[in-house]
Amino acid sequence: SAAIAAIGRIMVPRMVTSGYPEGHATALVAVSSVLALMIPPSIPMIVFAIATRQSVAKVFLATMLPGILLALVYCALNFFFLRKNTSIQVSPKLPMREVGKEIWFRGKRATLAIIMPFIILGGIYSGIATPTEAGAVALVYTLMVGFLVYRTMTFRNVFDASKDAAILTGSVIMVLFFLFILSRGMILAQIPNQFAELLLSISENKIVLLLIINLLLLMMGMIVDDVSGGVLAAIILMPVVQKIGVDPIHFAAIVGTNLGLGNISPPCAPLLYMAGGVTRLSLDKYIGPTMKFLLLGHLPMVFVVTFIPELSLWLPSLLD
Repeated sequence: SAAIAAIGRIMVPRMVTSGYPEGHATALVAVSSVLALMIPPSIPMIVFAIATRQSVAKVFLATMLPGILLALVYCALNFFFLRKNTSIQVSPKLPMREVGKEIWFRGKRATLAIIMPFIILGGIYSGIATPTEAGAVALVYTLMVGFLVYRTMTFRNVFDASKDAAILTGSVIMVLFFLFILSRGMILAQIPNQFAELLLSISENKIVLLLIINLLLLMMGMIVDDVSGGVLAAIILMPVVQKIGVDPIHFAAIVGTNLGLGNISPPCAPLLYMAGGVTRLSLDKYIGPTMKFLLLGHLPMVFVVTFIPELSLWLPSLLD
């Protein structure tokens, strides 16, 4: 939602000015927003790792490659859908010398800002720091650069950001608090084990069970937010995937990919409606392009991630 609100207000008007159909531009922002769930750092995947007691770094890496591939698929589909649209204005090509000078000039100014993601991700993936420690170091670095180098940060900015972060953190903690209570109650009542036995009684075929699990995750993503969906998946479905021999890290990738699809799939589609709210378009104007992106892009990626475990296990295996 934050990605749609922040990027959609900037990108959609710019795309429309450049000749993009307004509905297509809205759909593109909506479907691309779930890449924030798949490409780390991702709060839902951190929560899933905590709920399943898995390595945060490995869970991050499990969805990273599928997320990058999905981004490339969306780029290709966007080009294919608009290849015959002659109203799109493309910026004139510049000589390589001018391009190089522009990249150097802007890159030089942004160097200190670009370093921050490397501090967070580099610290986590190298094992030097936990996600919490990496975030703390990045915060100190941001304050130093913002106050002393760029000099664009004010105490008012810091106060507003701290207030927003406290509200977001508090809401996530409250959700997790009650979800973990629900988890403990369900475990004591042996509901996950009973659910696992129910699914195994339907079929013992691994492919059939994975298809059922994908369907359940999709429905879960339509109804609840990604954080809650990840915790519920960990509670209810983890015993099932363990019994059929699915690696927990592979299951993390399946969960992340499915919840992202559910969040933009009708009828609930919270992120889809959020995109329409940002651009003030009615659903009928952008539902068509959205379904094309989902059916030709995200849905195939769900099956690829589910049935080709090497795609999500290769990067985590490098940490072993």
